[in-house]
Amino acid sequence: MDPSSHQSSSNTPPSTPPAFYRVVPAGNGSAWLKDAVHRVRGAPGTWLGIVGFLFFMLLIPGINYIVNILIPVALGGIMIGCQQESAKTPFKFDHLFAGLNTHRKPLLILSGYYALALITVNLLTYLLLLSAGIDIQELVIQMTPPQGRIMTESEALEWTTSLLETDALLYALLALLVSLALMIPVLMAVWFAPALVVFHNLSPTAAIKTSLKACNDNFRPFLIYGLAAFGYIVLFYLMVFIVTALIPFVGIILFIFSFVLLFSISLASIYSTYEDIFNTNNNLSEREEFSNDTDDSMFA
Repeated sequence: MDPSSHQSSSNTPPSTPPAFYRVVPAGNGSAWLKDAVHRVRGAPGTWLGIVGFLFFMLLIPGINYIVNILIPVALGGIMIGCQQESAKTPFKFDHLFAGLNTHRKPLLILSGYYALALITVNLLTYLLLLSAGIDIQELVIQMTPPQGRIMTESEALEWTTSLLETDALLYALLALLVSLALMIPVLMAVWFAPALVVFHNLSPTAAIKTSLKACNDNFRPFLIYGLAAFGYIVLFYLMVFIVTALIPFVGIILFIFSFVLLFSISLASIYSTYEDIFNTNNNLSEREEFSNDTDDSMFA
C-alpha cells in the first residue's frame, strides 16, 4: 500500500473520525466516472426511477425545500443500494429509503447540518453581493420573465435583448460563481458523510470531519474527476442543443432525459469514490487489474 495511505485501527471507537482512507492517484478521478456509468448501466430503470422521482419532487413548491434538505438521507439509502449491488444483490427503488430503516437519527441530524450549511451559503452570497453594491431584489426582478402568460417568440426575444443591454446577466453569473465557491466545502463535507454514517456508524459530526479530510487529501483525483465530468457534460449538452434546434419537441424530451441520466451517474460516482478511497479491499485499481486479466471488462 502507498505510504501516504491511512490505515484503520481496530481499536478506534466508531464515534472517532478514523484515518482509514487512502490517498489515491490522480488518474482514479476519471475511473470513478467510468465505474459510475457501469453502475447505472447495470440497473438503468432503477436509477432513472429514483432520480426522476427526486427531480419531480424538487419541482413541487414547498416540498422541494424539504426534499433538498433531506438529500443526505436519500444518499444514505442509495449508498446502501450500491453496496448491495456490488454484492450481486439487485439495486431497487426501495433503497432510496433504506437509510431511514437503519440510521434514521444520524442521517436526519446530518440533514439538519446540511440545511444550516445551505442557509449560511445563501446568506453569505447575499451579503457579498450586497457589499459589492448589487441590488439583489432588482436583479431578481430583472431575471424573472413576465408571469401569467406564455410569451410569444417576439416578446421572448425582446425580453432577452433587454437583459443583454443591462448588467443583470453579469451579476447573475457573479452570484452563481460566488455561491458555487461557497458550496465547495459543503459538498466536501457531505460527499462521504452519508456512507460513513451507514457503513461505519460514525456520528454526523465525525462523518463530516472525515469526509472533509478525505476529500482534501484526495484533491488531485477530485480535480481530474471534476474536469472530466465538466467536459462530458459540455459535450453531451452541446449535442442536446443541436438536436433541440433541429427537432424542438424531441430536443425537450432529450434534455430532460439527459439531465436525469447525468444526475444518476453523478450519484453513482459518489459510491465509486467511497469504494475506492475508503474500502482498500475492493478498490478501483485492484478491480481494473482483475478486469484486464479477463475477457469481460467491467467497463465494456
